[in-house]
Amino acid sequence: MSIANVSSKGQIVIPANLRKKYNIGPHDSLEILEVDNAIVLVPLAKDPIQSARGFLKFRRSSKEVMSELKQELKKYKEEY
Repeated sequence: MSIANVSSKGQIVIPANLRKKYNIGPHDSLEILEVDNAIVLVPLAKDPIQSARGFLKFRRSSKEVMSELKQELKKYKEEY
């Protein structure tokens, strides 16, 4: 268990062993959440685009999806 003290400015120092374990470095961002009456610090991805890669899985190619969306948009415009 690690303990951190809060400064008069509300700052804390994350212990070195946890910074190493979670690869937290200078100028990295953390999301602060309140979960079940507890404060949780979640390291944010250094490159959110790269970390989201592969998040969505399509059974069709992106060209097929875009073509379908364009057709739907065309139908919508014709109706209204």
